[in-house]
Amino acid sequence: MATSRSAAARPAERSADGDKVGEPYVGRLPQIQRGVANIHFAINEMKKAQPNADYEKVTMVGHSMGGDITMYFAKQYPTRSRRS
Repeated sequence: MATSRSAAARPAERSADGDKVGEPYVGRLPQIQRGVANIHFAINEMKKAQPNADYEKVTMVGHSMGGDITMYFAKQYPTRSRRS
């Protein structure tokens, strides 16, 4: 019977690029942060066009890099987004 080692005892899994699985990909962090700035810009522009709408919490959907950006936004600003 095979025994399993605890997560702490196992070596870290690595992606095809050699990065540790589960750690933020630091190489793309500047692009992700720029995407978050773009979200803030877009919300402010929408407030100008539709000032009576509720912008207290936003629902965002993203794919690929857009998904990374929306998850980062939600983590950095948990009171500004909601999870569905």
